Amino acid sequence: MSNLKMLIVILIALFVTAQQAMAVPTVLNSGFEADTFLNGPGGTSAQNGGSITNWTIGGGASQVGLNPFWTDNTRTTVAGSPHADNGVVPEGDQVAFVRSSASLSQLVAGFDPGTAYRVRYRENNRSGGNSPGVLEVSLGGLVVVPDHATTPVGGANPYRSIVSDVFVATSSSHTLAFTSTTGLDRSVLIDDVQITPLSDARIAHWKFDEVGGQTAIDSSGNGFDGQLGATPGVDAN
Repeated sequence: MSNLKMLIVILIALFVTAQQAMAVPTVLNSGFEADTFLNGPGGTSAQNGGSITNWTIGGGASQVGLNPFWTDNTRTTVAGSPHADNGVVPEGDQVAFVRSSASLSQLVAGFDPGTAYRVRYRENNRSGGNSPGVLEVSLGGLVVVPDHATTPVGGANPYRSIVSDVFVATSSSHTLAFTSTTGLDRSVLIDDVQITPLSDARIAHWKFDEVGGQTAIDSSGNGFDGQLGATPGVDAN
């Protein structure tokens, strides 16, 4: 093997090793599936000891909750669940919501100091009245998604994919926080929370496992959802 070929092999090996060794922080209960709420409407104040597993509630337990609500632990949806028809749930079968001036936060471990990251998540807004919700996302005390008005996504459509500004880690753990900033009863729905290194080279990944609808969800989290034509039942087959 020539010296040049050997150098190329070594560089590729070093690159692959670096990619494999890169720290990927783990958001616990990222899809809000660990708990079950059996009634509603309302927040966590009367359920689960006023808590959501792995998340810290700020601004009042009655302003944060899970949706849709269930009749029992078999997860039969309550007909009056206020957000049950707000689009296809991105991960699992329930989502979290925050309203008024409440927040959901978590100390996330697994950062590599000096490495750049982005927060990726799905968001939606309550259909009908009490709209819009306004949400801000921070990581390590820095705002990575400025407060912004959300709009409802309903029917067979997926939640919107949101990708944050770049955050450079300064320690091995940082607090991730989702904060409602309206001060009013206007809910923002959150699901599928991830933190990924900026060097994640995936541009888009479509699984085509949506079952129905015209939208192919970008599973990479980069937000490149695709539209499968305009004729339901034909273009989507």
